[in-house]
Amino acid sequence: MLIDLLSYSGITTKIRAMESNLLTDNDFREFVGLRSVTEAAAFLKSKPAYKELFADVDETRIHRGQIERLLNISSFTDFTKIYRFANSKQREFLHLYFLHYEVSLLKTCMRSVLNGSFDLPYRDVVTEFLKRYSSIDIDSLASAHTIEEFIACLKGTEYYKPLSKLLDLTEPTLFDYEMTLDLYYFSHLWELSHEFLSGKELKSLSEAYGTKIDMLNLQWIYRSKKYYNMSAADIYALLIPVSYKLKKQDIVHLVESANMEDFNMNLANTRYAKAVLPDAFSGESLEHFYVTLVEKVTYISARKNPYSVAMLNMYLTRKEHEVRKITTALECIRYGLEASETVKYININ
Repeated sequence: MLIDLLSYSGITTKIRAMESNLLTDNDFREFVGLRSVTEAAAFLKSKPAYKELFADVDETRIHRGQIERLLNISSFTDFTKIYRFANSKQREFLHLYFLHYEVSLLKTCMRSVLNGSFDLPYRDVVTEFLKRYSSIDIDSLASAHTIEEFIACLKGTEYYKPLSKLLDLTEPTLFDYEMTLDLYYFSHLWELSHEFLSGKELKSLSEAYGTKIDMLNLQWIYRSKKYYNMSAADIYALLIPVSYKLKKQDIVHLVESANMEDFNMNLANTRYAKAVLPDAFSGESLEHFYVTLVEKVTYISARKNPYSVAMLNMYLTRKEHEVRKITTALECIRYGLEASETVKYININ
């Protein structure tokens, strides 16, 4: 414990200070009540986490895209601040977490290529960030005109092998490519975390990522059955091959549910339904409870093990969710949605 305390005391103190600047639920309740992008920019400019970034911004002239660019800069800046404080062991985890940014970027790039044009938002910001931590050459990817060229540009990276296998399929879709990346990412994440972590650190991270993987598998089963009418065999092939609190029997029952009513009955028998409210836990509510449970587990884990990678994971997860909530709320403000409707989309009570 003493070694952990000495190893993590500095970075834990740093993260706690950064955490105090994250937006609260009350902040978001105020934010969703704003009526224009100008008001939203002024609001963010007044908050410690974004004050410096927005210092030179004229909120009367800024548009939504510029705000989103600054939000992305904020996420990358926070990651860099933590990385600079980290020792070699902590940086191993941060490199592991960084895969999340890479996969998200590759998905965005692939959508552009398949749509016939390479249009990467905030390319200058992304390029600068990748130069520090990644082997991906964004300029090379930008030169790709086809998905075959795009995948060829990934030679030498860990993403080439899983994506190149899809080229043998007949007319693979964007869904196929994105699902392949997700399957690779979460399987790889789980495997590597068990290689370099042990004891309480491994347990805390397993709780966080195990919950996330289980909830994602639940969502994919639900969507596959409701929207794509996929066969059981095809659904099994899509699932992340990791099971944390979902029993194998749970998965079988869910995948082979006769209809959505049957699916919801089987879902109510899982441990996750018991962790929430069985009557409220349904296929339709999975996305909502995904965010709620992941945040809850990462927060509790960090509080139980403040001098571990759980603290780093907690902050980066909360920051990621915060940026997503702000971006979603901005879109709602843009379309003039009422605050009561917006809070449903950003998952606050």
